Amino acid sequence: MRSYVAVATILAGLFTSADAQAYNFLRAWNGGAIKYQSNMFTLQTNPTVHARYRQVVNTAAQRINLNSSNAWVNVVIDDDNFSYLRNSENEVNWVSQATFRSICGPTAGSACAPNHYSHSLQSSTRISESDVVVWGTETPGLLNTNSTDSELVAQLWGYSSPAARPLVNTLLHEIGHCLGLQHESRVYSIMGIDWTHNTSGGMVTYADLGSDSISGLNSVFGSYEVGRWEDVQVSHWKYAGNASGEYANHKRTEAWNTVGGNLNWNSNWRAGAPNPIFVGTPVIIDATLENNGYFRYDVDVEWVFSSDFTIDASDMVLARATYRNLRPGNPAPVYSPYLQMPAAMRGVSGIIGVRIDPANRIAEVQEWNNSAWLFRVTVF
Repeated sequence: MRSYVAVATILAGLFTSADAQAYNFLRAWNGGAIKYQSNMFTLQTNPTVHARYRQVVNTAAQRINLNSSNAWVNVVIDDDNFSYLRNSENEVNWVSQATFRSICGPTAGSACAPNHYSHSLQSSTRISESDVVVWGTETPGLLNTNSTDSELVAQLWGYSSPAARPLVNTLLHEIGHCLGLQHESRVYSIMGIDWTHNTSGGMVTYADLGSDSISGLNSVFGSYEVGRWEDVQVSHWKYAGNASGEYANHKRTEAWNTVGGNLNWNSNWRAGAPNPIFVGTPVIIDATLENNGYFRYDVDVEWVFSSDFTIDASDMVLARATYRNLRPGNPAPVYSPYLQMPAAMRGVSGIIGVRIDPANRIAEVQEWNNSAWLFRVTVF
């Protein structure tokens, strides 16, 4: 995750958002942002690595290109088999442990992250070259590359054990550095602990830059075709303070009783017993909402009960609310109205989930990130 630069209030049905933009950029001596020298960042991939690695790089680029800023990522095949620093090419490559340490230092942890890092050449005003190096050829389970457009919940850190780190998330984080974004510790962000910046409404997760990083890119690169790249999303992860003072830490969302007591529900998607929910005893569950677009929105939110592991329009609605004034760049915690299970559901097991913009009132560039499962439950 680490980048080294060389040289150079709950009210049922009504919620309100407050500004919390916190993105970080490289800064020049005069306080101005140091960004990549062009709006188009072309990243070259080693032609000899497995095709699935290149596909995940493409997936990360596609996710970045769905943002509302004028920053773009283009992925091409490199014209050689090596990644060189200071060769005027932006490259990503998977290398052996020996090669990684020769580039990064004899002890990886002291010079960069234990298995990956980004390296940029910069002047006082711009980044002229950025490279991403991943130690992965000898440890195929270290970074998950088994899927293309999405990542399987059963394989990933934060959800399963044993598991692997999601490569899409790692690449989003590192390419963010290449564009000029720095680590973020103050809000829910891909530039914090990246492997828990996800949403999932089924058996796969979905990762993207998120509203804080997108807002940062908008502030520095400008916006592209205002109004065209609108997107809102909901997640079952939330901000949980900072880790080591540099990275935003994230944890799973939680459930409470009506007097504010944490129910300490099990958030594991498959291990352990389902959580008990009792007919006539309401609970409150939180989630994180994000606005990745340009305009502010009043967004509708539904909390639902699903008999399977996919949160969709067929699920039983438990409660509805409207979140007022969801701002771009402002990851916002939202608390449900009181959720109660009907007596007819006694003895039934399933999933409590959440959906944002269920009636599709907002014209979005993607819908994959509009639902999230929250907890497995059994009704008593």
